Amino acid sequence: MNLVNECRNGGAAGCRRVTILGAGIAGLVAAYELERLGHSVRILEGSARVGGRVWTHRFGTGERAPHGELGAMRIPSRHTHVLHYVHKLGLAGQLTKFTTIFEDKNAFVSIGGRVLRVADALESIVQINRDKYAARGASERTLLFAGWLQLLVDAVSPGQLRLRLERDLVSHLLVDLARLDLEPFVDVERRDVSLHKFVTAYPAFRFRLDESLALFFDDVLTETSSDLYRIRGGTDGLIEQLRRSLRCGIEVNREVVALRVRERGVEVSWRDAEALHTEECEYVLSTLPFSIMRNLTLEGVDDDKRDIIAKTSYCSATKVLFHCARPFWQDAGIRGGGSFTDDCARQVYYPSSSLYPPNGSLFPPSPSPRSTESVLLASYTIGNDAERLQRMSESARIEAVRLALCKFHPELDRPDVLLGATSIAWGSYKWTQGACAVGWGVGEPTESERRFAGNQQLIVARERAARPQKRLFFAGEHCSEKMAWMEGSVESALRAVHALSRHLDSADPQGIGLA
Repeated sequence: MNLVNECRNGGAAGCRRVTILGAGIAGLVAAYELERLGHSVRILEGSARVGGRVWTHRFGTGERAPHGELGAMRIPSRHTHVLHYVHKLGLAGQLTKFTTIFEDKNAFVSIGGRVLRVADALESIVQINRDKYAARGASERTLLFAGWLQLLVDAVSPGQLRLRLERDLVSHLLVDLARLDLEPFVDVERRDVSLHKFVTAYPAFRFRLDESLALFFDDVLTETSSDLYRIRGGTDGLIEQLRRSLRCGIEVNREVVALRVRERGVEVSWRDAEALHTEECEYVLSTLPFSIMRNLTLEGVDDDKRDIIAKTSYCSATKVLFHCARPFWQDAGIRGGGSFTDDCARQVYYPSSSLYPPNGSLFPPSPSPRSTESVLLASYTIGNDAERLQRMSESARIEAVRLALCKFHPELDRPDVLLGATSIAWGSYKWTQGACAVGWGVGEPTESERRFAGNQQLIVARERAARPQKRLFFAGEHCSEKMAWMEGSVESALRAVHALSRHLDSADPQGIGLA
């Protein structure tokens, strides 16, 4: 836990007043650590709720109400800083496995109007590639590996990156794969592919990918890993425990409209339902997304900071939750994981069942409608797929997803099955204007022929995004290399607290308050 230790060691003595903008996980972790260092913290949040892009929706009231995740829903095992706070705040007992897409082989794949099980979908892709690349003489093992790679990228990636993989396979990747020893990673008899082990053995494989796809490839590997956790009861349990641990209050409905960096502080203007307010703040830590900050009045901010704020790209994402009368997918043998459709719904995630087959029977008894296992993440889309759903009204979005899912879940055609539904379009949500910052391009594949050259550009972007402006500091997933993940938000918060402490030591080595 180097970052946790760094931000706690070497902190300046005495009490300083720090105003944090944004009550997402970055702001809450920063407040938690600043209070531990003895500082006085105040949090201003523009929306009416706490949590930012951690948002657990409950269909009903009470702790046991059926719920699903409109925001963050999984924690990779290697995201040690998030897991540190999960354990520190007493939630370790709530950690349980998150079964990811295609991990349950009974899940469905709907491609071109055909509905297949996961294993059959792989065979379908292999056959298509066998016909397409017959003249190239690709081996069965190479075709099987390429097919599984395509299936994962198709399911997880936005549309423009799926096209880039297709282009790479045609131009050189199939030849590259044919030259490698794939036998340790591809079992032709069992039709099994170990992509994660392959990438560990051949890390240079990423350097043969289109630059944008290579930058996204870590997410492909992470999202399809078997080492993912979820917090039973809702991801917002972490937010609630952080909130309860703070001494400071959180002022909601405080929309920041201007930041003016002065020599001895930061002037913050914010608006509530009654009036516009302006206050002089000793130190400010902004966790606001740059998609929001670029619309603020900014003074005393240098040209490079303005440039990174203006040019940081954000990806759209939409989620649709269905509250169902019962988990009918279990009748098809699906116990968790996710299905995929090339229709508008894209990724579909099932709640991981806590019920195990009694006495060796195939299907467990169905839980009641009030069970959390009756909430289906009916659609999760990113990029241009999300933008199509974003342009619809919520009712039209929900209906479009329902019709798409009916292709492999006809139960949704029955009027008594769908008890309720909700959705979020993060790209048009007022307080984020995007789901996450992205390091990969958002254009069409014809715009780039570049190969991956390493993560240096992400490191440079992180340093530019996080670089303070006198007493104005920055945190959030856009200030990290782990964009789109809670881990990135937490790491950036810890770095910001450490940077703020170093600034205090440098500016006031005796711990004497500055006017």
